[in-house]
Amino acid sequence: MIAQTQGYQAGYINAYATGKVSYDNDYQTGQASGQAAGTDNKFTDISQQTAGYQDGYAAGQRLGTQFYNNAKTKGETDGTKAGETGQASIDLKDQPQGYQDGYHNGYEAGKISYDKAYQIGQASGQTDGTENKTTDNSKQSAGYQDGYVAGLTVGQQSYKADKVKGAAKGVVAGLVGETEVNVKGQTVGYTDGYKLGYDAGWKIYDTQKSAGTTAGDADGSAGIDLTTSLSKQTKAYQAGYMSAYTSEKGKYDLDEITGVAAGSVTGFTGKQATNLTGKSVGYIKGYNDAFTAGTKAYNEQKK
Repeated sequence: MIAQTQGYQAGYINAYATGKVSYDNDYQTGQASGQAAGTDNKFTDISQQTAGYQDGYAAGQRLGTQFYNNAKTKGETDGTKAGETGQASIDLKDQPQGYQDGYHNGYEAGKISYDKAYQIGQASGQTDGTENKTTDNSKQSAGYQDGYVAGLTVGQQSYKADKVKGAAKGVVAGLVGETEVNVKGQTVGYTDGYKLGYDAGWKIYDTQKSAGTTAGDADGSAGIDLTTSLSKQTKAYQAGYMSAYTSEKGKYDLDEITGVAAGSVTGFTGKQATNLTGKSVGYIKGYNDAFTAGTKAYNEQKK
């Protein structure tokens, strides 16, 4: 300081002390306001404020901006995590502005990522469910996994519904002995259901047909005439019965004719009846009837 008079110096020192106190007070006030503004990411026109206020405001704002950025980074991290995992957005009213801004940005980006992954997973899950299979998604994102589960549920419901339809058709076809139809082009559920239904229906058909075959074989071999009671049986039973009956009745009739020829010759010539051991029922029936008639005729001619 240039040498001044004693009075000047005393006045300067007093005034400086007073001004410095005012500056410091304004600085602190400006610093608080700047820090608050920086923390809230706001900017205020302070051109009309004192130098102390402006200096304090600038310093406070720098510090507040750091707080804002740090909070924003933290909020963005938390928001992204919440959005990517499909969580609901949390209440941010008690969080600083930086955290709120970061959280909103992160959550929005994370939610978009989650939704896209969800849709992809949902489509894959529905496809698997419709085909009655599951895929290991443990390494997929939360959105994909959530979507997969939702899609799988829908797909499984579709599979079950188609399986019921297929089973109904298959049972009907099997029960009446139809040839198993080609289900190419049908869903996996329908195909699986048809196969199960057809096998179950065919098993019943086969059992009934076998019973009919046994009965038809016995009646045909014994030469029993058909009765109307057969019409009361199932189609499977009738099919088995008629197939066996026709075959065995044909054999019976042929054996009966052969027996008639042999019995007639023996009877008309007055010979003793032939030993019929080992001969069929039809042959024995024809032989005995013809032998009796032939013997009667032979005896009448002798009178």
